[in-house]
Amino acid sequence: MANALNEPGADALQGGNYENARGPMEQATRLSESRQKVRALQKE
Repeated sequence: MANALNEPGADALQGGNYENARGPMEQATRLSESRQKVRALQKE
């Protein structure tokens, strides 16, 4: 999942299209936060 978000975001950044990079970056951030929550719940 993360790789699917990484490539379009990286391509947009390399092309200087920061508006198009924002979406994948925000999705990757939410994915990372969700993973952290799952890890925390697994430790309980």
